[in-house]
Amino acid sequence: FFQSRRRHTRFLPVSWARRCVQETAVSLTNGNPTVYYPLGLIIFISAIKDIAEDLKRHSSDNDENNRSTMIAVNGQFVKRKWRDIRVGDVCLIRQDEQFPADMIILNTSDSKGMCYIETKNLDGETNLKPKQGLR
Repeated sequence: FFQSRRRHTRFLPVSWARRCVQETAVSLTNGNPTVYYPLGLIIFISAIKDIAEDLKRHSSDNDENNRSTMIAVNGQFVKRKWRDIRVGDVCLIRQDEQFPADMIILNTSDSKGMCYIETKNLDGETNLKPKQGLR
């Protein structure tokens, strides 16, 4: 496997160099590189598409981080944005309320400490997953 990989790493630069020499030595376009313009256009278009997707994802992340939840501060629950939640904060989550993914369930209103969580924002699954709080 290693020898095969080494052959490929040698082959690619050699084939690229041969291609460049062929473009300039024997050419119908007097040495003008005709392959680079379409290749450059394709790379440019895919870069623009990637930038647009990144901007859309950034906007979506901002929307999610600006959601709010209740956090315990000095024995009382106050409303805070998700971006302000820190490790160790105790959050109050009510039924059918969205919350950030990285949380430990301490207690629930169920006598057995069970709750059911839908994770469609994380993995696309819409079925309810049973979770049990700490005892």
